[in-house]
Formats: sequence, structure tokens, C-alpha cells
Amino acid sequence: MSRTILGTSLSISLGLTFASAAMAQPVVPADLRSYSTPQSIGVEWDVTGDEDHDAVVNVRYRAQGASWSDAMPLFRVDFAGNNMLAGSVLFLDGSTDYELDLEMVDPDGGGETRTITVKTLSVPAVPSGGRTFYVVPGSGGGDGSAGDPFQGIGAADAVAQPGDVFLLRSGDYGGQQVHFDTPGTADQYVVWKADEGETPQFNDLRIRGDYIWIEGFDISAPDNAVRNEGPSFGAVVKGNRITGCHYCIHMNDGAESWWISDNVIVGDQEPSSGSFAGEGIELAETPGHTIAYNSISRAADGISYPLHNVDIFGNDIFETSDDGVEMDNGRANVRVWGNRIHHANNNGLTFQPMNGAPWYILRNQVIGSNESVLKVRDAVDRVLLAHNTFVGWTRVFQNSAGWIRNMTVRNNIWITMTGDYIWEDTGSPDITDNWRTTLDYDGFAWPDATTNPIFKWHDVRYDDLAALQAATTIEAHGIRTPVSCFDTLDVPGPSPAVIPPHLVTLAAGCNAIDAGEVLPNINDGYIGAGPDLGAHESGAPALHYGPRGSAGTGGTGGSGGESGGGGATGGSAGASGGGSGGDTGGTGGVSGTGGASASAGADASKSDSNDDGGCGCRSARQGPALPWSAWGLLALVGLGRRRRRSRLGGMC
Repeated sequence: MSRTILGTSLSISLGLTFASAAMAQPVVPADLRSYSTPQSIGVEWDVTGDEDHDAVVNVRYRAQGASWSDAMPLFRVDFAGNNMLAGSVLFLDGSTDYELDLEMVDPDGGGETRTITVKTLSVPAVPSGGRTFYVVPGSGGGDGSAGDPFQGIGAADAVAQPGDVFLLRSGDYGGQQVHFDTPGTADQYVVWKADEGETPQFNDLRIRGDYIWIEGFDISAPDNAVRNEGPSFGAVVKGNRITGCHYCIHMNDGAESWWISDNVIVGDQEPSSGSFAGEGIELAETPGHTIAYNSISRAADGISYPLHNVDIFGNDIFETSDDGVEMDNGRANVRVWGNRIHHANNNGLTFQPMNGAPWYILRNQVIGSNESVLKVRDAVDRVLLAHNTFVGWTRVFQNSAGWIRNMTVRNNIWITMTGDYIWEDTGSPDITDNWRTTLDYDGFAWPDATTNPIFKWHDVRYDDLAALQAATTIEAHGIRTPVSCFDTLDVPGPSPAVIPPHLVTLAAGCNAIDAGEVLPNINDGYIGAGPDLGAHESGAPALHYGPRGSAGTGGTGGSGGESGGGGATGGSAGASGGGSGGDTGGTGGVSGTGGASASAGADASKSDSNDDGGCGCRSARQGPALPWSAWGLLALVGLGRRRRRSRLGGMC
């Protein structure tokens, strides 16, 4: 049967149990801050009082003029110097004015209702109606026409103005550092992109202004391949092939709200080396970025160090020498959803430490990390960890696992291939169950033949889930999921075995189907009597990882184009196979598969879909405009969020 969310109790589920013995003080609302990306809106609402942490902010949202929809309540945050309620509304449309109705209530008194309007950032689009010029390698000259192209970037940049599109032809644009200096505006980028069928080659790029667009280049650099110098807002790095780099895309201070998508990034690290140095995309604690649909391999960390208000989704990250996505030092509203992380040598997703909260970790598939699927060794606070599929050869989640007690954990699947600890909480540190603790509705899979304990909680061993449930207050609705529940679970062995690109989808009849809890704005689009557990909703469009369009990949176990979005319309062929998906157009599930030793890109002959999650509805819906991005802007096909039975409606 369909389950509804716990209402306000989800965010304060154990608040009354763990309230301070001192007299409770009513909540007093203070400053309210908001910000956005093209897909999300973040809110931080400071408070005083509420020492017992039982205040809650209920959230409704709508595009102006549309019907209201529920979202998750804000999280109560008392951490890292912050005393507030904070959170995000996700899976929104770009360049849209949204109203958020925020109702702060506290059983002890106080509170307030505020309605705010926040506009999401625009999804980047190549300007139309401006000038088009042509460029070839050289050191000056030309008039930019097709017959007499500008010779070199410097000559072209000298005449650039917002709205210009520069089409680069094949050739080597110099081994030295190349600068792109002329800024664009929010709706009039200065665009530098490969001409159709051409492969411009670069060694070292520097972006020195706002709204500069780089697309379709072949970039090979021994150190920093792409970097900003000075402030740079809204830059686009899309559909490039970036190889041999130590820091492949590397932010400096002043970078903000970049759009980095559909790139193939192959670093200089041997996956088995365990090296901590060299990053695929180093955000360097800068804010506001969208990192989507990239293929990243042979770096130390695939993506690292977001600051706040950052969206990371649809990326295919594999064969890294350290971690998959390293969110260390991030602050409020870091959002990571719908990524595939295979064979990260150390850890899949890392929280070491958090410097703010909350974070959203949703619908990721993580397989084959040597240490742990999650690294939570220090200072972890409010996280929504929901609808992920986590697979380990032996132990799945270890190393200070007790920090999970500060998270809200829902609807995940945890799998051990050989039958060892799924959660190993050694009691160091011994984080007590507290007002933040809420873990439930997860699925756990282990082989029948195992004789090992499956859980360690507060340093006490439990042979199975039933024993854990009998002795604790967690996972009251958790279930054991048979290993036979999955259509494909291809984990040939422990590291360094290569994990082939595949989707761990649920087989028909699996007890994880319809077994989850309804989470408004997170799993609105479920099919059937309730949301499924894990990253993949049965009957939904398959998730897409890595570049859309005709994108090639590098390294073994590359990104597969399993039924994802991204067509050729509006996009250009990327250099050496690093193509980009289109910016405009309809939807379309593309098909293509990735093999174990290489991968095929998505079939660009299919119609493309908008980068913001354009919608191809299969049936009418009855609720808010929400693209299939509710499953992570994942296939970019915006499946009509049909529901056979559910309290929450939805429409494309």
C-alpha cells in the first residue's frame, strides 16, 4: 500500500525523545536566505531559541500561477556555528519564478509563515541572432568569415562581444596557455565551440570572465587543463575531451555557478595507485555549480570540494585512485543525485568533514570501493541519504559508521556480495542516538550461505536484520532483500577487478518494489503502490550516466549509454568523441551500451532533451510541473510521473 511521509515528524522524528531536560524555549525566526541553480532552490532560515530542536518548517512550492506541491520539511541544523532550518527543493525547471511557502512551527511556541519568490538560474543556451565567426590556428589576421577565418584565439577575442559564436576548425591552437577574456552576459554568452566535424586541440585553457562558453575541444595538459583566472560567473564547459591531466578542470577563487556537462575526462592516475593527488573536477570550495553527465576516470577523486548550492548529477565516475565524489568541507545544500560510481579505489562518497548542512545524497549507484561506499570519519550532520544502491564485495559501510546516526536514511539498498558487515559501527566515535537519528525503510541483501554477522551497531554484533530490529529502534520497516532480486548484479570480484558498466535494477517480483516511504519532491514519480527501494524505480526510464549525444569515453569500464537522454539537435560533435547533448528540443530515451573495456556513447540519432530535464510524458499527470528529474534529471526524459495509486500528483 502507498505510504505517506511522516509529515513534520520526519525532520524531528526523535526530537521529543532527545529533548533537553531544561525548559524548552520557543523558536524565534531571524534572517532568511535563498539561492538557486537551474535545478534547485536552497533555503537557510536562522533561528534563536528552540534549544530542544523540535521546530520544523513545512514547505510547499509552485511555479507562479501553478498548483502547490509539498516538499520535504527543512532540516533543523545546529552544527558548525549554524543555528537554523535549512534545505532544498529539487528537480525544478530553469529560469522559472517559484513561490515557496515556508511555515515554521514549534510545539513550544513561536514560529512564522513566510512566502518567498525565487527564480531558478537559466539552463545555458547558445545565443541566437548574434554574429558567427570562424577561427583557425594562427598568430593573427583574418576577418572571421568562412573564407578568411581569424587566425588564432587572440585575433578572434579582440573583436568578441556578447552574443558572438566562434566556430573553431581543426588544428593545434598552440602548446602555450590560451586565454579567453571577453565576457558575455546571462543570456548572451560568448561561445567558443568546435565547428561541425572539426577537432580543435588545446593544451592549457584559462577562462577570465563571466558567461564564456567552451565546447567540443580536445584538451591535453599535464597539469591544469581548464581553469579560471579571476572572477568568473556562469561559464560553460561542455562536450570536451580532456585527457592526460593532473587537475583536469580546476577552479580558483571567484568561480561561481559554472555549468560543466557532457565532458569526457581521463586523468593521469593509475587507479590502483591509491594516489590522493589529481582531480577530475576540482571545485576548490566554490559555490553554485552544476556538474552533470560527465565521464570521469583515472583521477584521484572524480569530483571534489563543492562549497554550497551545488548540484552533481548524472555523472559516470570509475577507476579513480581515491574517491568518487569528495564533498569534504561543503556547507549547506550540496546535492548529489543519480551518479554511477564504480571501482573508486578508496571510497565512493565522502563526508570528511561537513562544514554545514543539509546535504542531499539521492539515487546514486556505488559499487566496488576498497574501503567503504561512504566515508564518514569526522563531523557529519544532517544528510538525506535516500534511494541509493550501495554494493560492496565484503563490507559495505565501515570506518566510523556511527556518524550515520546524524542522517535521515530512507529507501536505500545495501548489498554485500560475500556476506560481511553491511554496517560496521565499531563505536569509535560512539555517536549516541539523538534528535537527528532516523533510519528506516532500507533493504539489505546478503548471501544465504554466510555465517558472519551482518551488522555491528554501537559495537554490538547482530547476525541479521531481525536481530538488529529486535535490539534497537532503527529500521523498523527495513527488509531483507534476496540477492536474486536484481536483474543484473555484475561484481566479478574485489578490487582491482573492473566493474562493468551496468544498472542494478530490480527484477519482477522483488520485495523491494513498492517497499519504500513516500518523500515529497524526492520520489513523487513512483510507479505502483509505493516507491521502490534503491536507485532504480521499476518500470521507469533507465537512468543515464555520462555524456549525452555521440560521446566517447576513455579507460576500461567506461560510461555506458544505457537508455539515457541527449540527442544531436542543438549540440555539436565533440572533439575525439567527446560530444555534447543538445540544449534545445524534445525528449528521447537513447540507447547504447557500454562494454567492459570501452563504451559506446548514446545514440545521437534519437531526439535530444533539454539540459534542464525536458519532459516526454507517457501519461497525463495531476500535480506540479516536475520533470523526470525527480529520478535525478537522469534520463532527461521527464517521464510522465504516472501513478496507479498515490496521494501526490504530478505532471510533466
